[in-house]
Amino acid sequence: MQLRVGVDIVSVSKVERVVRRWRERFLRRVFSEEELRLSEALLGKRRYQFLAGRFAAKEALIKTLDIPLPYRKIVVSRMDSGRPVVDSPLGQYDVSISHTDEYAVAVCVRY
Repeated sequence: MQLRVGVDIVSVSKVERVVRRWRERFLRRVFSEEELRLSEALLGKRRYQFLAGRFAAKEALIKTLDIPLPYRKIVVSRMDSGRPVVDSPLGQYDVSISHTDEYAVAVCVRY
């Protein structure tokens, strides 16, 4: 098997604009119930940073795959240690997410 690495960077303000414009239509198409529940507990800009990071992680995983996979089938969660992981119908993968006020970036490794 080949090592694959995917990386994606997302503008936090762009995610905020899309969420404000499309609201539930966008949120329900992209994020799982658990991801939405966790995001709703965050206030203001932190919510959009969280969503942008999750979106970047999903995009990073998709870049490592040979087949298309709907965003909603990809769930970014945390291990008990706090380390983020990406769960998909194809398995669980390592991911690293970081953000500033303006951007969120994620790197996903698939073995």
